[in-house]
Amino acid sequence: MEPAEARTVEWFTGGVGLRAIAHRLNAEQIPFPAEPTRRGAKRKGWASSAVRVILLNEKYVGRWVYGRRIFVKDPLTGRRQARLRPRAERQVSEHPDLRLVEPDVWETVQEKFRRQAASYPRSRGRLAGRTAGSPSGRASLFSGVLQCAGCGGTLVVVVVSGDPHRAERRYGCGFHREKGSHVCANALTVKIATVERRLLEAIRTKILSPEAVRYLIRAVNQHLDAFRATEGEARRRLDQGLQQVEEELLNVERAILAGVVSETTAALVQDREARVADGRARAGRGSRAPSSQGSRPYSRSGQHHRFGYLLEVTGVGRS
Repeated sequence: MEPAEARTVEWFTGGVGLRAIAHRLNAEQIPFPAEPTRRGAKRKGWASSAVRVILLNEKYVGRWVYGRRIFVKDPLTGRRQARLRPRAERQVSEHPDLRLVEPDVWETVQEKFRRQAASYPRSRGRLAGRTAGSPSGRASLFSGVLQCAGCGGTLVVVVVSGDPHRAERRYGCGFHREKGSHVCANALTVKIATVERRLLEAIRTKILSPEAVRYLIRAVNQHLDAFRATEGEARRRLDQGLQQVEEELLNVERAILAGVVSETTAALVQDREARVADGRARAGRGSRAPSSQGSRPYSRSGQHHRFGYLLEVTGVGRS
């Protein structure tokens, strides 16, 4: 067994938590078992989720399980969705010669997970009993968009006090919290209210300045003009094709009136009528797209008023 797996099992059975195990693995510079990817900093070091995967991997006890999931097609979207297959329907293959963890040690680990699940039940990924507005479960305005200047990891909402009545929600580095100071030494946390007040004020003064608004409106109008030009050219080609097919139908009609009727003539009529119906249907769908006659350019005063209204209702700039 690799050092990471052996120490993970030993520490967990000794009472060390998943996050603390990840911190220890990173502090001892044990390589994270993952192939290089384009995710960059997202793959730095061990996290509690990786530790959990190791402790629940039945291959360490010499057991291979096949058919854990079944893919079901959603009748509405047509997409395939994975569903867990009942345990009785899974195929299990025992390989004692490949066992790395003794069965009694494995059962100790699994029993600890079962006790934790019973003590902290979850529903749809959330701890049961946690209210939607609790400090540790509530998202923030800039959640997922702020990065740590030290490691590039995402800033997350952390609670600095164990007392739920005095808990203070702050932004802090997610890598420092989940992976330890060896991956990121940035232990700084900042009040959420302070970050939001400063960022929103910067948005108001810089992004919503008259120059920035004019630039935004000019860029949007340029994109709209380019779209209208492309749409107009496509519509002209469609109209030309439709006109050609209608002229061919008219010629066939004249041939029928002149007495030239055959199986080929009937096939031509059916083919051209189908092409006319398809062309008209496509033209009807295209008419619902924005056009130069039915849309107006963005106005600076109107959009600036809307932006200002949104900022007022969200409390930006209030002292």
